[in-house]
Amino acid sequence: MVFNIFKRTEKQTKISELNKKFDLYETTVKGLDRIEREGIDRVILYVGEIEPKDTQARFINANETNYYSFELLLEDEQKMMLDGKHYQVIALVTKEVMGQRVYPARGIEVYDRTYFHLYLSALKKSSNLNYISKGYIYTEENGLADLCKTQESGWTPEMFEKGLEQGINWYKDQTRTLINNHKGLQEGLIKTQERDCSPIEQILKEIRSNLK
Repeated sequence: MVFNIFKRTEKQTKISELNKKFDLYETTVKGLDRIEREGIDRVILYVGEIEPKDTQARFINANETNYYSFELLLEDEQKMMLDGKHYQVIALVTKEVMGQRVYPARGIEVYDRTYFHLYLSALKKSSNLNYISKGYIYTEENGLADLCKTQESGWTPEMFEKGLEQGINWYKDQTRTLINNHKGLQEGLIKTQERDCSPIEQILKEIRSNLK
């Protein structure tokens, strides 16, 4: 299971004293420096179930189903999808992630993913069409310092460093191998981005490619 740096414990009685000694924001920035230095683009810090926030029947657009390819996700997140769970994933990311996403800058990525049954019985459980994905990135220029400040009551620099170390080990064990084994997948994604097609055409193509 991915180390959960956001989980509070009853034994944390001197957190304020620890935060005076170590600056959480500075620790996070050093973590970003480290993953860039080691050529790592996405380190998972947390994967956990959440209450659904968007389950009403309605039309969805291509942007809401846009997410990383299932084959490139770590086992914890893959299992959430295969089990049809609503979940949140928090990750330390660089500006360019797995050849599939480009952010304005590096930071902490937060995604809420709500399982959304489309009544397509032939749709693979691993398809992103099963989910409404709402994400945001907290960067050094936009929100990262505030995020660190709001988490200080239950998230110490020591916890962050431990979670980062474990996340890096997960990356080295799984993600790098997956990316190397799916060069064809990345090429296909680039070609898809180059095509000029409407959102509905993108969804229809995605459905056809994700049928069992």
